[in-house]
Amino acid sequence: MSRTSIAVVNHPAVISTFYSVLTTSPSWSRRPPRACVNHRPSSLRVGQIETRGAIPFMADPNATTVHAFSRFGFGGRPSDGAPTDIRAWLTAQLSGPDPLAYAQPTTDQALDLFYNVVSAATPALQLQLQTQFITQYQTEINNLYVAAVTTPMPFRERLVWFWTNHFGILRNRGATMGTAGPFVREAIRPFVTGTFASLLQAAMHHPALLYSLDNVMNVGPDSPDGVRVTKAGRPALSINQNLGRETLELFSVGVSGGYAQTDVLALSSLLTGLQVNMASAPRGYEYNPLTAEPGSQILLGQSFNGTASGCTAAIQMLASHPATYRHLATKLVTHFVSDTPSETDVQTIAGVLASTGGNLGAASLAITELASAWAPLEKVRTPSEHAIAILRAMNASVAETTTLIDVVQSSINLPWNSKFANGWSDQAIDWIGPAQMEKRLWVGSVLANALAKLRASQTGVVAIAGNASVFPFLTPAVTSAIASLKGGVANQLTVLFTLPEFLRR
Repeated sequence: MSRTSIAVVNHPAVISTFYSVLTTSPSWSRRPPRACVNHRPSSLRVGQIETRGAIPFMADPNATTVHAFSRFGFGGRPSDGAPTDIRAWLTAQLSGPDPLAYAQPTTDQALDLFYNVVSAATPALQLQLQTQFITQYQTEINNLYVAAVTTPMPFRERLVWFWTNHFGILRNRGATMGTAGPFVREAIRPFVTGTFASLLQAAMHHPALLYSLDNVMNVGPDSPDGVRVTKAGRPALSINQNLGRETLELFSVGVSGGYAQTDVLALSSLLTGLQVNMASAPRGYEYNPLTAEPGSQILLGQSFNGTASGCTAAIQMLASHPATYRHLATKLVTHFVSDTPSETDVQTIAGVLASTGGNLGAASLAITELASAWAPLEKVRTPSEHAIAILRAMNASVAETTTLIDVVQSSINLPWNSKFANGWSDQAIDWIGPAQMEKRLWVGSVLANALAKLRASQTGVVAIAGNASVFPFLTPAVTSAIASLKGGVANQLTVLFTLPEFLRR
């Protein structure tokens, strides 16, 4: 892209214009609403999920298709084609196992490498292993983006990303960087359409989360190890409350869940036995009675003993608590529908969770049946989602995705790279300020320029913009205007991929 073009894209007036458009309602929401019909096909089942409601479809089939791709996926991918039955397409993605079966490295293998790094005999060997460790992490990042760009099941993949962000592990804590990928494969992917109890148990017992929130340093002062430290004349150990606090505040009942500081301490005490075995292979999670605080704890009015079974029961109780269902419903509706979810929608999804024992597949399907989920798109794509949508729109290959994500990753919100355990924000206001828009325009221009060069014969703007499953909002006049812009295909693609409509989901 020419310096002149970059200067135009980065001009303060251009950024200000984008900001003003995105902070108001979508352009097409000011048009007269399209006619909608209630489509009620026969009842379908997804495992134990029986679909019940109706999905309101727009009169324009192309608009319905792109709406589904954008609202519930990462945007259209022309090579996948448009499903003839949107409801069946969404439902099918919630049944069966996760299609991504790559399983390397395992948690054990990742912890082996981490152990070898910290115990290397020489500085030269340590540097070599550190390089391998960082390369492995970058591969895991690339794998996540490749999955999002190439998946034929974008709704399911969006759920993987949602729950990965829900349990916001911090990559710079201990072995977290090395175990982040296995965490998603082993503790997230298999459970996104199962019960929340299964998902929460898997996450809470994974080394990535235990390292991320310092539970490996959570030792009961009255445990065998705690007593031994005191007898040795060293300072008494204290309960580390990080995982207990974040589990209540972020992962389960939420800040409005009615818990107190005494509950934080009680849960943290119950979690003292959740540790990571690094002494010998296979390395990974273990319940260690030597670090577990003995005695019973009162958590949200219920008593649990300080054993492995007591800890499991406490997590199970939190997973099925009514406040948890409401907290999860609020987050799900906020993510998929609106930054300001309606009370009716939240109650609907919380009710589905309560009536199905916390079935996340049922709740996900119920979101697609909300009338508000088919209102004009108002959510704003995060920088990562924007980059993925561009790559999907251009049918980017595995190699292209890997190369280009490496180029732009400093300007997008990478998984596992948030500063806090609450993950990346789901609110538009955090992604559409002038500085954010400048980065977004830069990412759009870099990806457009690179894709134009990589596949010059396949990047005719008119052909791309004319794909109704990706750009139904473009009129022939707008398409023609973009195609007539000077500066070549790269400039034209930059404009196409930074249109306010393309930034919404």
